[in-house]
Amino acid sequence: YVWPVRGGQSGSFYNLTISKAGTGSGSITATGCTLSWSGNTGTCRASANTSITLHGAAAAGSTWNGWSGGTGSAVVCNGTGDCTFTLGQNSWVTGTFDAVSVTGVCGSANGGVFSAAPSSNLCASGAASAITDSGTAWNWTCYGQNGGRDAACCAVKLNYSCTPSVTISVSNEGVGYNPLPRYRNEVTLKNSIALWYDVQNFQSVSTCRERFLILNAPVLGVNWSYLTAQGQWAPLPQDLGQITPFGCLSDNGRFTIYSGDLPVGDYDLYIGVDTVADGHLNLYDNALVYDHLMLHVVK
Repeated sequence: YVWPVRGGQSGSFYNLTISKAGTGSGSITATGCTLSWSGNTGTCRASANTSITLHGAAAAGSTWNGWSGGTGSAVVCNGTGDCTFTLGQNSWVTGTFDAVSVTGVCGSANGGVFSAAPSSNLCASGAASAITDSGTAWNWTCYGQNGGRDAACCAVKLNYSCTPSVTISVSNEGVGYNPLPRYRNEVTLKNSIALWYDVQNFQSVSTCRERFLILNAPVLGVNWSYLTAQGQWAPLPQDLGQITPFGCLSDNGRFTIYSGDLPVGDYDLYIGVDTVADGHLNLYDNALVYDHLMLHVVK
């Protein structure tokens, strides 16, 4: 004799699908059914009315950001805690892991004096770049990861001094008034440095591509000011369109912002190029491209 079984009773089975998302890594486990993983997708099949509990655990260097996108019986899954539900239909849910941001920090070799290029203790955190030889010092960068800022580092050759160099380029990172540049170019330096604006190796163009430089450096007594063609700092006007350029892009050369050792403190620089040569800053017609440097000088 064959007994009929209604849907939802012991004769019914449902599928549970779990997806991993995000920049990080980790594990998702289930009680009540055994997950089978293929890449970032896990599946299991269980009988109706089975109690399922899902648990997410981040791997080292990642964080667990919880559940999202639940459908079917897993619609109740949210937040970062374990998710428990009764499986009554085919269900899906996503668990997200994100990589932890790492800030680049120079290691103990930074600022040291060596007879040969250092090969250890380059970075306390972050990933070390290749070492370059400036003739008087060895320079390298400790790269931040997952959005963390970089750190410029150097080691002194015997009988020389150490001056790290930070270079950014004017590129299409910010256009017009918004959005802000994609990259903050945030750098922390532990060594004494001078600060200059250096333009070189640009091809001549038939019209002037106007250059702009804005600086906020309270420790220098310069509070949100722009560089004039006379080499003076002028306070930013309320109407930023009144800012005047200090030169053309094809005018190769160097302008010293501060000579000697920069005081400990924070510095913001905005470097821009305006393709409309009309003697003032154009914010709203996509003529302006600019870049941003956040410089932290520490002891």
